[in-house]
Amino acid sequence: MIRISKDTGVQKYDINHINDISVINVGGELSRYNIRSLEEVFSSLLERGQLSVILNFGNLNHID
Repeated sequence: MIRISKDTGVQKYDINHINDISVINVGGELSRYNIRSLEEVFSSLLERGQLSVILNFGNLNHID
């Protein structure tokens, strides 16, 4: 298992890699103004060949 964290101020992403599956734990706030950072996470995973993704919004405080 590999764990990566990215904190963008209002959002936090913890990415766990288990075998061929990436689990993205999304925390903080998610809105149309900061969705770009989540797109960057997806792009990064795609570049690494990680095609199976699970999104966990359990720690999300607010979505707009």
